[in-house]
Amino acid sequence: MNYATPIYFDPHSRQLIRMKAGEKEVFPDRLLQVDIQHARLRRFLDEQNIEQFPTFTAIFLS
Repeated sequence: MNYATPIYFDPHSRQLIRMKAGEKEVFPDRLLQVDIQHARLRRFLDEQNIEQFPTFTAIFLS
């Protein structure tokens, strides 16, 4: 995804929004996505009896 114009996160709708040429584009909540993936990783490690180690989440937009 290429972000050529400013974007912002709307905490009320939990959406990433970009205004381009007068049109509004809405993208899924990246924070929610990373939290889900983090929980899935932790559950997988637990199911595989892998010792829990510190894991962190991060979101990068480029």
